[in-house]
Amino acid sequence: MQITPSDPVIDIEGNSYDTVQVGKQVWLKQNIRSKKYSDGKDVSVNNFKCVNGDCQRTDSFGLIYNFKGLTREETGERIQGICPKDYSIPTRSDWHELMLFLKADTTWLWKTAYNNV
Repeated sequence: MQITPSDPVIDIEGNSYDTVQVGKQVWLKQNIRSKKYSDGKDVSVNNFKCVNGDCQRTDSFGLIYNFKGLTREETGERIQGICPKDYSIPTRSDWHELMLFLKADTTWLWKTAYNNV
């Protein structure tokens, strides 16, 4: 599916996210704030936290997920994990394309734990 910045992005809980186009990519502008995966299964409370422990402000800040919560332990080239339908967790190649478009240093992509994703 081709996603454009004007398309509304709504997760399984009805949370709405704005998007922005950067080069040929479309990115979510906000952190994800769903406590459910796109198939409706709950994310374990052990796999996410509220920003600064303030769960009343998830509309503003989203949630912080650990790796298991983020990925649902999926493997492969494209991992949907916690992402809304038709979105996936950015791969190293996605980040690289974004950084190149922004004319930013990409060397960190090859030196981090992100390489294991």
